[in-house]
Amino acid sequence: MTKQKSTLVKFENNHMQATMRLENSQGKYLAENINAIVSDCRAFLKVANGLRGDKRDAALSAAGFGMFAGRLNANHDKRSAIGYIVANAADIVAGVKNGDYDNVTHVRGIKKKHQELTAAPTAKRQGKAGQGKASTGAKSVTAAPKWKGTNAENWQAQFAAIEDFAKASGIDFDKVISFWFDEANEKPAKQTAAM
Repeated sequence: MTKQKSTLVKFENNHMQATMRLENSQGKYLAENINAIVSDCRAFLKVANGLRGDKRDAALSAAGFGMFAGRLNANHDKRSAIGYIVANAADIVAGVKNGDYDNVTHVRGIKKKHQELTAAPTAKRQGKAGQGKASTGAKSVTAAPKWKGTNAENWQAQFAAIEDFAKASGIDFDKVISFWFDEANEKPAKQTAAM
């Protein structure tokens, strides 16, 4: 009497033999057999429970789950995915029946898809200055004109520009300058005391 393969093993075997033609049918197979696959996952965990290494591999092979035995990283990932499926069975079964797992072709894919569906939305990175940020409507500062002419002419033009700005801002430029000179001409002893 030969053992009948579990639905879980059939599902995983189909994935391993899958071509583009077969992958479309894997989603259908998953949808039709999700309850049996979850049941097989529970049976798998009962067999593997607490066993390690060769003992686990022998028990899995005897129970018909030999394809998940061994030390390969892929097999470790599959065993991990089976435990995950059992832990999240209700969500996964509901999602499969809802059509959310149509493109899943193997047990690791079930785990990955469930994690994608249940992951909290990630915050989008804030753009740095000049990286496509929308304008906030703030006025931009225009660069000062390049001064041409002699130094004396440049200073005169710069003072004229400052006076115009002060006038437009409601500042009495003469008072600011006289206060500035008074501060600068204070006695040194008074300056050090203030510091």
